[in-house]
Amino acid sequence: MFKGLFIPPVLFCFCVVSTVQAAIPEDPWYVGIHYGAGQLYSGIQYHVSSHDNPPIGSSIGGEDTIAQNYSQRVSKSSATLMNAGFAFAKNWAVETQVAISGLLDMPFFNGNEKVFDEAELSANAFGLYGVYQAGTDVYFRARMGLGVTNMSLSGGEVDASYTGYGLSYGLSVGKKIGSLGGVEVTYMRYANAVANGDENCLVIEQGTGLNPTACTPGDGATRYFKLNEKMRFSTLTVGYTFIF
Repeated sequence: MFKGLFIPPVLFCFCVVSTVQAAIPEDPWYVGIHYGAGQLYSGIQYHVSSHDNPPIGSSIGGEDTIAQNYSQRVSKSSATLMNAGFAFAKNWAVETQVAISGLLDMPFFNGNEKVFDEAELSANAFGLYGVYQAGTDVYFRARMGLGVTNMSLSGGEVDASYTGYGLSYGLSVGKKIGSLGGVEVTYMRYANAVANGDENCLVIEQGTGLNPTACTPGDGATRYFKLNEKMRFSTLTVGYTFIF
């Protein structure tokens, strides 16, 4: 007498499975590898402070302070991007992505004179995205999701790393070539790496004033780096995406 009670649930489950299977595209998976340019902007400045000699017959330091600030000139490096996604509906997919920058030399100049060239900046990012995609032979993908970005400053007397979490987004335009996949141009803007509080101050040489490790001119450190609290990482790449 219970046979009739099982028919509606079974039919419902069958309809749901059939609908999901029908919604998934014929080739739902894609994997891509891309190479191009990365932009790493830290807003970094190299500060040098020096004090005048004390006046003759005086035991206190001179009052005048010479402070020079040298800003980051170059912000572009190479970048490699790898991604993998699954299309669960005609126009929708989920995707994971990794981006790695090359090492960016960070020279600082006084006019044409190089005053510091031992620092290198690099970044990497990882994210999980929801993707809207449209088109067939020519197609585009718009993605948005949550990611983590790490930016590192190293070399010589410098060794620091900064991490940030937040919104990441991007856009790809592609053209299918052959039966394996297509060529894509991709722009990505990743979550900011963050230097909280005193983390954006990197002392290279301590001063002799009242606050020898402070990132302030005058009574602070003699040489130090100062970075933005939020540091940007973005990429523009070209690559091949395999669709299967």
